[in-house]
Amino acid sequence: MTLFSKVFLAVTLTASMSWAQKQTQSATVEKKTPPTAPPTNEPPQTGTDIKGTIAPSPTPKPMHFDAPAADEPKAAPTSGASWSRPLFGVHAALGFPHVTTVGLDLVTASRTWGFALIGGAFNADGPENTKIDMKNTEVQARYHPWASAFYVGLGYGNHQVKIEKTENIQGFDAKAEANVKANYFKPQLGWIWQYDAGLSVGFELGYLAPSGNTTDFSSNAPGAITGTQEYINLEKDVKDNGDKFGKMGLPFVTLLRLGWMF
Repeated sequence: MTLFSKVFLAVTLTASMSWAQKQTQSATVEKKTPPTAPPTNEPPQTGTDIKGTIAPSPTPKPMHFDAPAADEPKAAPTSGASWSRPLFGVHAALGFPHVTTVGLDLVTASRTWGFALIGGAFNADGPENTKIDMKNTEVQARYHPWASAFYVGLGYGNHQVKIEKTENIQGFDAKAEANVKANYFKPQLGWIWQYDAGLSVGFELGYLAPSGNTTDFSSNAPGAITGTQEYINLEKDVKDNGDKFGKMGLPFVTLLRLGWMF
């Protein structure tokens, strides 16, 4: 065998062995790679065992909603009803027939009830040498529906009116005086506005109904002139006016009421 023949034979054997080895490797890879399943719309099955059977999926645990979510706001605690404190104060008023009065006031925490202790004094000069001196004391209760400024109330008190008249009779200045005392009831209604700063402003209307009136008369006239017609007329005028005032029912009005509550 020539050298060319030997080389040709060696190359042929080498190529044949290389081709056979590649065929063997390709067959081994095909056996190891499983066939790819065609795509379907069914959900994938999980939990297969070694034999290929489908194992039951684990039962899902129930969810509990007892605890609120982290971002869920918690309800604020409900507080009880809050009440205002009672108010105390003073006031002054201008009206008729009790011209000037002052008082101490109490308003309950609910703002539906008010109470006052009132006193007043006034004196003035009247016509024909007449002087009038008036004093009064009173307790008052008020009901404010809906805790509003409007109220209805009732007062009970006592007033004293002294009417004094002087007249010259036969050269003597005779002074006659009637002192009238009477209790009274005073139904009324009005408005009192209370401001945050403490100031209160109001007015009221009512009726003054006297009861149990008495009239005392006194004079400085000497006996020498008490029988004259001038003195008789003087005494009658003063007594009649005193009795008339003591028995007369009068409209009552407070034109302006200013107070301070604290």
